[in-house]
Amino acid sequence: MTAERTKQKVMNVVIVDGFAMQRATIKNDLEAMQEFVGGWIETASMGDGYIVVCNEEGMLLGLPQNIIGVYGKCFICRIDEINDGEMRGLTNEEMTYVMQRISEDLLLGGEE
Repeated sequence: MTAERTKQKVMNVVIVDGFAMQRATIKNDLEAMQEFVGGWIETASMGDGYIVVCNEEGMLLGLPQNIIGVYGKCFICRIDEINDGEMRGLTNEEMTYVMQRISEDLLLGGEE
């Protein structure tokens, strides 16, 4: 059996919009991601293989800053190391982890 996998057509993500977080499913293609964030996408690492996908020009466009410090609506997914670094969705456990991690960061004021 090979470790190779095919790209997911949809992926489970955590959406961050303003001061709210929620679980959602989005299409795993560039056009859908750009439509979701409202422009060109940019990614930023959260560590441990998690990434934030946001609008590259969010700050320039004057989009409101959300609870994780990103301008505009964004989503969090993972990098699939097995599949050449493609984005992949989150498991239920990973979504819970991300939401808890963001909540804890807010309570601690971003300190570790």
